[in-house]
Amino acid sequence: MLLYGGGGPAYSHDLRQAIPLAADIEKIKAPMYALGLGWYGARASRGIIEGFSFEQKTRELWRRCAVNKPLSCRDFFSVSILRHNGFENAIMTGCPAWYDVKYAESTRLSFNPENKVNKICISEPSDSAHFDMFVKLASFLRKRYPQAEVKALFHRGIAQDKFVNQTRAYVNASTVKELEKIGVESIDISYGTEGFNYYDKSDLHVGFRVHAHIYNLSRRKRSLIIEEDSRGTGVNDALGLPGVKAYTETIPTFNNRVIRKARKILIKDNNPYAIAEVETLLNRYESNGCIEFGTAFERMTQYYKVMRNYIGEIGKKSQ
Repeated sequence: MLLYGGGGPAYSHDLRQAIPLAADIEKIKAPMYALGLGWYGARASRGIIEGFSFEQKTRELWRRCAVNKPLSCRDFFSVSILRHNGFENAIMTGCPAWYDVKYAESTRLSFNPENKVNKICISEPSDSAHFDMFVKLASFLRKRYPQAEVKALFHRGIAQDKFVNQTRAYVNASTVKELEKIGVESIDISYGTEGFNYYDKSDLHVGFRVHAHIYNLSRRKRSLIIEEDSRGTGVNDALGLPGVKAYTETIPTFNNRVIRKARKILIKDNNPYAIAEVETLLNRYESNGCIEFGTAFERMTQYYKVMRNYIGEIGKKSQ
């Protein structure tokens, strides 16, 4: 049995809510492996990482997986948290979503970085609080690249459904109208993978969705993510890419015990300099030939070798 961390919070304080495998995992006799586990947090400070601990049920699951193979992690934050909790055999393999086999051993951009930017995709925020920034980002890109076609892709969807509540649907609809005013088309790419074809045809992705960032990098395309939480920060940290935070934040004055029990007690405000920081990074990439991406792709090829060997060894054990 293979457990995959995916794009969301793989670590939970209640295993029964996060991964309802069985009331007693000892009843599962098949070997269990962990692939690309990832920690989710509002931010990834050293204090929060070292203060993070697992409930007993979660520890039992990781202990069971660690018997068969090291615990595979998608970033170094996840490795640090597991090791801090006594799982010394946690290793960095990267996320499975990083690896498009066609490009996995390439360290170059899949197009000439000096080409004009003709098509841009912007991915929407996960947090509704960042939608004003989303519109400002779209407006900035329209002005910077007046000849380019700019599309806003909504990964989670636009209209109300079982995944989009009424409040979010209202925010989405208002945002779509604002984007229309500046000549940006909004596209719902939920319920399938076909929508990612828009990224295949684009020259640049700038946005908030971690999997948009990962997908473009996996195909050796330029991508800049505005980090909303530890997932985006973790990718950029692992790949050595500069990042832009969607927020500024402070932690209220609590003792360590209270912070551990209420990790989400953070005062967060939108980063007022986020768009300026995006502009700085785009200027930097365009002036230096995108050398940071070459370095990131080199790291991805090295992690790919680790991931490939890891999966290969699982395959041998199952034969």
